[in-house]
This record gives sequence, C-alpha cells and structure tokens, in this order.
Amino acid sequence: PALFATPNWYAAEATSWCYSLFMVMSTLFSARYPLNYASPNRLGSYIGVFSLVMMIYQLPVYWLWTAFILNLPEDNCFFLPFISLSICSMVGLLIYSIRACFAHGGWGFPLCPRMLPEDEMELCM
Repeated sequence: PALFATPNWYAAEATSWCYSLFMVMSTLFSARYPLNYASPNRLGSYIGVFSLVMMIYQLPVYWLWTAFILNLPEDNCFFLPFISLSICSMVGLLIYSIRACFAHGGWGFPLCPRMLPEDEMELCM
C-alpha cells in the first residue's frame, strides 16, 4: 500500500497484489480460527461472538486511524498513512505468526476442538 506515492502502473499493480494477498490471509484467519476452536454444534454462535469481538477490538484503531488521516496535510495524504499502517500490520502479523508457531505444543492450532461432555453426547445422538 505504500506504493501509492509512486504514480506508475507497476506500483499500482504491486499494491493491488499485496492488498489481494492481505484480503485472502484475513479471510483465512477469520474462517480457520473458529473452525479450530469451536465444536461443530456451536460453530454458528462461536463465529458470531468471534466476529463481534474482532469488530469491537478493531473499531477504536479504525477511528484513531481515520482521525490521523484527516489531520494530515494534503502533501502526504496517502504515503504516510499507508506506509505506517503497512508497518503496523506487518509487525502484528509477525507477532501472530510467532504465537501460532509455538501455541499448542508447536502445532499452531489444536488438532481438534475441546468439547464438553454434553457436546459429545449431543453429537453422538
């Protein structure tokens, strides 16, 4: 995204590819995370709560970022926000990747979700 400051087609293409990759990774994260942690009979409610918590977590950052962009002079109105957001995103992705590598005994995600005895009985019936 920081390539918006360079007005050429190669920069725009690279930015589009990076944004597409980010969207794919974001979608995989939001789809895979509930599948690994929720039991099958509670998947819908888990996805709903997960989406709500992620939205509540992201809203203050979004509002602060919007205020930051609106207070910038018009000279660097694209470059500075996108380069700083890209750096913050990469640091966050690196921290999450390190956490995912060492969680659950090095497997990253649990092999199967933890289930309550009532859930196991419900699935068996």
